[in-house]
Amino acid sequence: MNTRGGFRWVLWALGLGLALAATAAEDEDLWIVGPQDLDQVWTMDRESWKASIDQSAVKALGAGCAAVSFVVETDGRTSGARVLRGRPSGVYDEVAKQIADSLRFTPTAANKAAEPVFTYLTITFRGEVGGSRIGKSIRVGDSVDRLCAVAGFQ
Repeated sequence: MNTRGGFRWVLWALGLGLALAATAAEDEDLWIVGPQDLDQVWTMDRESWKASIDQSAVKALGAGCAAVSFVVETDGRTSGARVLRGRPSGVYDEVAKQIADSLRFTPTAANKAAEPVFTYLTITFRGEVGGSRIGKSIRVGDSVDRLCAVAGFQ
């Protein structure tokens, strides 16, 4: 992918995400927060997604990643999950959306009004490759996998 084509893709993905996110917060302003700054306004309950996913089935798919965007609503639940990018393509799309849909957040002191935000997270999946286990099955916010990071996201 050339630089110009990649830039167009990012603009298209962000435009789609913003259009979807705008419906989630009718009369409120929606903040756009990059994954590196999300913990400044919302704290993720890192255990919230585990009950919704069959981790043993995910391990069999092998290693990969997915960048998934969503809105953190005023009650700390998520809405509008969309996969922006995945490697290998399409393999983890459904499970990434399931994880994003089941995440729960608590507002930080800097976000006392519990303002909703549009963001994305990269979810790294660690499976079994060639019979050898690679780490834990799923990690949310793993900085190791740059293949699924969305360049240009604030």
